[in-house]
Amino acid sequence: MAKEKKATIAGAVAGAVAGLKDSVVRAEIAVVRAGNKAVKAVQDRVDAGRRKAASKKKAAKKAVKKATNRSKRR
Repeated sequence: MAKEKKATIAGAVAGAVAGLKDSVVRAEIAVVRAGNKAVKAVQDRVDAGRRKAASKKKAAKKAVKKATNRSKRR
């Protein structure tokens, strides 16, 4: 039969410290993830603005082309 380990105060403290370290690491990971999500959200908004500007530019270019073609036909 295997000997059962006695629960000691030192063992309990060591377990508590290990658990605390784990929770601190988890909290740090959560903070990093939240920061990454915030950065991504800002980048997405910037990209959306760029796309919007590009589509407006494209529409303006198309309108100018259409107008010049009309004037050439007349």
